[in-house]
Amino acid sequence: MTKEVSASPDPGVFPDPDSLIDRELILKWLYWGLFWLMLAPSIGVLISTLFNYPDYLGTSRYLTLGRLRPLHVNGVIFGAFSTLFIGLCYYVLPRLCGVRVWKEAWGHWLVWVWNLGLVAGMLSLLLGYNQGLEVGEFPFAVDVAIFFVIGTLTVQFLVTISKRLEPRLYVAVWYLIGTFVWTVMNLILGSFILPFGITGINSAAFHGLFIHYIVGLWITPAGYVLIYYFLPARVKNPIYSHKLSLIGFWSLALF
Repeated sequence: MTKEVSASPDPGVFPDPDSLIDRELILKWLYWGLFWLMLAPSIGVLISTLFNYPDYLGTSRYLTLGRLRPLHVNGVIFGAFSTLFIGLCYYVLPRLCGVRVWKEAWGHWLVWVWNLGLVAGMLSLLLGYNQGLEVGEFPFAVDVAIFFVIGTLTVQFLVTISKRLEPRLYVAVWYLIGTFVWTVMNLILGSFILPFGITGINSAAFHGLFIHYIVGLWITPAGYVLIYYFLPARVKNPIYSHKLSLIGFWSLALF
């Protein structure tokens, strides 16, 4: 773990960015993310092959489309994409704010809650325990674990941003705030309201809303967080027009 920066840095002094990150923590998230990145798309390959060779996996109920597809979808969204994104947030945010992540040590616990929860969820889906809602198939206990981690990360990152030394909010930070705040709200709908409080055609309508919010308010802005950080860093040139980037942000928020 990297050395702690003084709690009271000199005003106007921006610490060395490399001293602000916890390399061990970031690597834990990224290694788990790479595990899911290898597993979930591989399941997708098994599924796609079924369309040309319907019988090649035999007659085992554990290898049917109904068991494998939820593994692929949830494994890609929550396993591969989300785990890698969270790990990179622990890298990007301190460097943009000039301070270490608030309660950084929590991340070492959250990475295990998140990934062991996903392992339990994937095994449950394989065994046929499924809530019957696309991208909401995980059992309720796994939903609680996912919500707990996302909620805790949201608090961590918002407090970090409030304590930043950099007065200006880079557009990547705008998108990071939106990504986590919007997704906490969406998970409340998808995990705690939709499965228990909405039925019939209304369930179908709100379920469609939940799915598209996973794409539009989690995956999409998360991608922008990384683009707006790594693209300028790679080309060694500021993003053209900070104003245009904020127009893009608020357009996504309003639409």
